[in-house]
This record gives sequence, structure tokens and C-alpha cells, in this order.
Amino acid sequence: MPLDARGHVIANPQCAICGQQWPLDNPCAHESVELRNLSQQALHRWLDASAMQQIQKWVFDKASTHIKDKFEKHLERHRRWLESDLARIPYYKTYQDFRGHPPNLRPEVVDAIGRDIYKARSLFQDRINDSWRHCIRKFPKALDRAWSQIRAQYPIDARAIRPPPARRNSFYLWP
Repeated sequence: MPLDARGHVIANPQCAICGQQWPLDNPCAHESVELRNLSQQALHRWLDASAMQQIQKWVFDKASTHIKDKFEKHLERHRRWLESDLARIPYYKTYQDFRGHPPNLRPEVVDAIGRDIYKARSLFQDRINDSWRHCIRKFPKALDRAWSQIRAQYPIDARAIRPPPARRNSFYLWP
């Protein structure tokens, strides 16, 4: 058996996949690929864990609330504009009081009031749609802002992997 400089037996394990003998500092490509795959699988298990799902839900809810609040501000402004647009229509108050059938106005005036109301409400709807599109375009930025508020805390000694906590009436095979 070969010995190292200190007189210890050199013990290099064989590849767990193909069985070839490789030095420890230069592992077999099979093991590297497999370790990378296992690492990805562990990451996916962690991402699918309930804690990560709660974080994702919190981020989504935070960003959604921000967008909805922003839209509500736009909506209030558009409602005020609609009210002022409707108030500028001649005989609008009379038209409203008689539920669209004022007795003292000519039919062509009533029709003109109806068209003006329709135009004002159409403009209101267009403004709402534009504001909603504007707010939705801001959603990725709101998501980024919410994700930036998440803090990950690393263990003090990143090299050490601790065994799982002991449970009653069970044991772990941990070297």
C-alpha cells in the first residue's frame, strides 16, 4: 500500500458511480455530476417546503397590496373627475332627479344629455383601464421590492452540518 509523506496509508475511495480509483482532491466526473444533481434536488425540496411557500405568499401578498393601494388612489381621482365631468353636463341634475325622463326638456336635449353621460362614463372606464395597466406594469418592481425585504440568516459555522435534533423514542444513524 502506498504511504504519504507522514507515513500514513493513502486511502483514496473509488468512485461511487463507476468504481474507478481517483485521488480525493480530483473526484470522478460522475460524482461531480451526481453531487450537483443532489444539490439541485435538495434546493428544490427546500424551495417546496412550507416555510418557503409562506415566504412566497408573503411577498406576493405584499406586492399585490401595494399595487391595489396604488390603483385605489388612481380610482378615487378618476371618480372625482367623473363627478366633475357629469356636473358640467347641462341639465344633468334634472336628468338624474327624473331618472332619465325629465318632463320639461325636449327629447333631443334628453338624448344629448344621455350621450354626454355615456361619453363621460366611457372616458371614466378608459381612465380606469389605463390606470390598471399602469399599476400592473409596476408589479414586477413591487415584487422585487418585497423580495428585497427578505433576509436570510446563515449559520455561524457554515462548514458544519449539524445532525437533526433528537426525538423521543427514536434514534438517528448519524456518524
